[in-house]
Amino acid sequence: MVESLNANTIIFLPDEYLAKNVARETGKHIIFPSQNPNFKFKADLDYQLIGWHGRCEVHEKFTVEDIQNVRADFPDVVILAHPECSPEVVEASDFSGSTSAMIKHVEQTNAPRYLLLTECSMGDNIIADNPDKDMLRLCSARCPHMNQITLEDTLAALQKTQYVIEVPEDIRIQALKSVERMLEIG
Repeated sequence: MVESLNANTIIFLPDEYLAKNVARETGKHIIFPSQNPNFKFKADLDYQLIGWHGRCEVHEKFTVEDIQNVRADFPDVVILAHPECSPEVVEASDFSGSTSAMIKHVEQTNAPRYLLLTECSMGDNIIADNPDKDMLRLCSARCPHMNQITLEDTLAALQKTQYVIEVPEDIRIQALKSVERMLEIG
């Protein structure tokens, strides 16, 4: 996605680790502006990615030590890490990609077993799509924000149309262009 933008500088939100992993994959230079209100960009530096100091509270819990411990017990495991994991965890893994990329990877390969380093419910989706594959997970934490959304609440919201989100038409059109472009790029 970043490479398709053909831009000299990209503001990359919201995840610090994802920005660092994308910078490493694309060879782009990244800077994280200081939270100091007096911070000034220097015109003579090459800022190709401007990152944000935010991290996923679930993905940042996975460690290289976790990977080493699992490999000690299961030397034939293929480890898949979400790119919101730290760059060290991504580097120690066999594959890194979005949830949909992880699903495709598992579907298209035949490893003896897989370890999924992603949010537990996302791992549940991959396991459900691949019941014939041996999946390991390190689910010490579920995302408290994703867990607030339940099927029951979603059904009730649809039945009662109780939550209305209004977006100005000009913003909706611009957002739709972004989503369509993202889907087009893949």
